[in-house]
Amino acid sequence: MVNMEKLEENLTLIYKEMYSKMTSLGISLNQNVFEYEYDLMFSSLMQYETEEIKDLFYPILVIKIKYLCDVELWFDKIIITARTDITNLLEFDISKFERFNYDLYGCKEYPYMFYNKNMSIDLKDKLNELKELGEKEIGIQVYLDKDIEKEEFGKVIKHLYNMKIFYYNRRKR
Repeated sequence: MVNMEKLEENLTLIYKEMYSKMTSLGISLNQNVFEYEYDLMFSSLMQYETEEIKDLFYPILVIKIKYLCDVELWFDKIIITARTDITNLLEFDISKFERFNYDLYGCKEYPYMFYNKNMSIDLKDKLNELKELGEKEIGIQVYLDKDIEKEEFGKVIKHLYNMKIFYYNRRKR
């Protein structure tokens, strides 16, 4: 039998620590450039087409950076999620992402992870194939260590912003 009082106490400690981390990361953002808000969402991990679907369902703390991305604070990692038009990605130099661990996934017609830097497929060919299947936008998830320092986090966000690839970034200009 689960001791509900102990479970509640443990969850409170975990979420209090995560909330503190979230606000620290938010403070690291240049408020003259980035408008953001804190939110809570329920998990919905993307998976590779060949993977078994996991039915995770618990609240995730999120920093929603207007015009750029969402920053999800998971128990074991931080995931930055953004989207771009498939045509933008076809014209983009993906080597600019080499410093990150990342996955690319389709958003509507092909909602699976299909590429990361460790795969030996031709990205342009895969994107053209997805475009022919009717996919219009591609999601990008960048994975960071859960213990990233706020200064380094700020640099990562600035780097993503300077890439000028994401939808939201283009709308602001």
